[in-house]
Amino acid sequence: MAETHTILLLCKGLIQVSLFFGSLIRYNVFSFVYLLFLLISPFASFDNRGCFLAYNLALIVCSASFSLCHVAFQIVLGAHPPYGSILADCEADLLWRQVGLQPLHRTEFYHIARLLCPEPLTLLLSAGMFGAIWRHRAEFFPAAVGDACPDCGVLDGYRRNLRRMGDWLMFVLFLALMCTAAICLPCLLSSVYLLSFLLAALLWTAGRLHFRRRGLRWQRRWLALYTACHLASIFLYQFPASQKFEGLRANSTTARLLGLHYLIQSNCSSAQVHFANTISTSEFASPLLILVFYFYLALQIYLHDRGPYRADVSARCPMLTVSVPGCLCDPTVCLLGGAQAMLCIAVVLIA
Repeated sequence: MAETHTILLLCKGLIQVSLFFGSLIRYNVFSFVYLLFLLISPFASFDNRGCFLAYNLALIVCSASFSLCHVAFQIVLGAHPPYGSILADCEADLLWRQVGLQPLHRTEFYHIARLLCPEPLTLLLSAGMFGAIWRHRAEFFPAAVGDACPDCGVLDGYRRNLRRMGDWLMFVLFLALMCTAAICLPCLLSSVYLLSFLLAALLWTAGRLHFRRRGLRWQRRWLALYTACHLASIFLYQFPASQKFEGLRANSTTARLLGLHYLIQSNCSSAQVHFANTISTSEFASPLLILVFYFYLALQIYLHDRGPYRADVSARCPMLTVSVPGCLCDPTVCLLGGAQAMLCIAVVLIA
């Protein structure tokens, strides 16, 4: 059972990595759907059986549908010789590229892999995980956490002190990541992070902020929702269709005020992604820092709502209220932390 649980956790981590790179190396509707799955993935934990199975089933359906679309599109292009003549019009070609479909003639091998590999890889991983979980569903989803808790009274004071220290360290990191997301690229959309940072820091210094108070938990939830919408808006702005709106053209006053920058350029002559030469390093790093902040918010929401910090578990079993060692109580917490570390490394490499 322990080996099966570990293998499935590794599969979920690989799925998250696949979704991350699938939404990073391409900019089309297919990749946008993968970005949405990536943002939902931290909340599709093993604690909720129905939600977790529904998430994997939806991912299987989407990745399979996208793979079939690739196959059908190439068959249609080959059925009208010469290959690709049906998309001789540049506007039509760009429209299909925004969906995620394009001709592959005169395209280098690594560009073909970049365009086609995310679908079968995601389908293989998600289908394998869903099949393994469905086969061992009676064993894999145990009873509620905390039903059996031996030695609950041992080291009560020591565990409480560890928990307070962990609360303080996690809150400091929460403020640091929120401040970094706010000042990396100052704009109107990032001002929400700055205002939230100032409010949380002010309440903390005034001694009126408890790390597990309901108000702070709701702040994390709303910030996570806003951060997900912010990331989605940045991704959607990379579509050439967004440039057709007069007020959102590249380098327009409205776009600069909102912090939206056209990071990539596409044309009909090549399948290669061209990055804009006028974009600074902070404009490239800002979306990745926001994504790191989002995963950290998801980690905190999990710990305080469904993980070892949960109030009902704490009341029944102080042994399960450890902050940093509590990662051992549910490996999903370690998985989210690993995803955060991976994104931090990506930020360092790009910056």
